[in-house]
Amino acid sequence: MQEISLTVDGIKLNGKIFRYADSNTMQPGALIIHGWESKQDRMFMLAEALAQKGYCCLTVDMRGHGASEGDHKTFSRKDFLKDVVAAYDFLVAQENIDTEDIIAIGSSFGSYLISLLSAERKLKAIVLRVPADYRDEGFDKPLHEQRGQESHSMWKEQPHTNTETAALRAIHNFDGSLLIVESEKDELVPVPTLMSYVQAAPNPAKLRHVLMANAPHSISHHPELQRQFADIVSDWLNSLK
Repeated sequence: MQEISLTVDGIKLNGKIFRYADSNTMQPGALIIHGWESKQDRMFMLAEALAQKGYCCLTVDMRGHGASEGDHKTFSRKDFLKDVVAAYDFLVAQENIDTEDIIAIGSSFGSYLISLLSAERKLKAIVLRVPADYRDEGFDKPLHEQRGQESHSMWKEQPHTNTETAALRAIHNFDGSLLIVESEKDELVPVPTLMSYVQAAPNPAKLRHVLMANAPHSISHHPELQRQFADIVSDWLNSLK
């Protein structure tokens, strides 16, 4: 594991690279993005598992999270997307990375950002675990203020078509492989939100939807569920070869 840093909008972000294969050979890349009020170390088990399978993995604390600078309550979705795009660009600039074989994995809010990333950068495959979604309005306003609004809680309980939000439009236009992982006991992302992502996928043949039985929204304090998620991702990636 190698510690790295990158600067976006003058804000220093902390990240880690996991890379165990021979660095002289071409490797696929994996960008792994944590959720809201989470941090990159919650994704380390997955990064370790994929690195052992030959991926060069990058995790990063988004601004205002973990060891990165800033107060997360003051930043917008637009700001956080800048972090994710910068992290992608940092990953593909690493030595001997196969830029035609880059995957992105997100959890909750990270899944929302990965969905938006797919409209701006080239990805071969996407993994969305318990993906959140948001109305397009307020994209450049502090996210913290919007999340607590009753109107947002009511909105996310409703199904939405692939034309209604930027994230769903991006997924509908994505032509790569897509894995969506649902938590059976998810207390934060309602089933209609998750199913809106499933139904937005343009090609059922390239979609896999997996339910993690008895899993809550956050699996940060459940190492057995983190291992299960890592196995789900690894097995799916193997199936794409």
